[in-house]
Amino acid sequence: LFPYTTLFRSAVLDVVQKMRAKLSSVVRVHVDADDQLTPGAKFFAWELKGVPVRIEIGPRDIASGTAMIADRLGTSKSAVAIDQLLESVLARLDLVHNKLLEQAQERVKTWWKIGNKLSEFGPELDTKNGIYQTGWCRNAVCEQQLRQYKATVRCLIEQSTCAQCFACDSQSVSDIIVAKAY
Repeated sequence: LFPYTTLFRSAVLDVVQKMRAKLSSVVRVHVDADDQLTPGAKFFAWELKGVPVRIEIGPRDIASGTAMIADRLGTSKSAVAIDQLLESVLARLDLVHNKLLEQAQERVKTWWKIGNKLSEFGPELDTKNGIYQTGWCRNAVCEQQLRQYKATVRCLIEQSTCAQCFACDSQSVSDIIVAKAY
């Protein structure tokens, strides 16, 4: 919550504290009442921290019975009735969650490739990055060969689509995800 004002500060902070009490029963709330920074500087600082939704309120908002609500995606900034604030915040949080999840899934889909042999996908992994699904015999010697491409086994996958190990010709025990370690 961002209270806007130096005039009418106590009246605005009273309303903000009531809003905080109502919202904090469902979501985590922080009131940034710092009057040393400009609103833009505060917004930027909180966006860097990953805060998904911000609520802005000032004397004009109180007079009209509304608050401004915005999300970190920059999709919209809108006036919301104070008595509808909880429902609006929850809806906006769902929107942000779904959009970020969709973006992450699309990013993974573009990075995910299937590679059979390290000699084929290793150089590309080293230069272009990505996520590779491949077979593994679960031998530590084979796993060590990933290090020459700055990669490691990131996780085991239940389904097995690759028949052979990425490093040797042994039968694959399970598929794995291989990616660079940073």
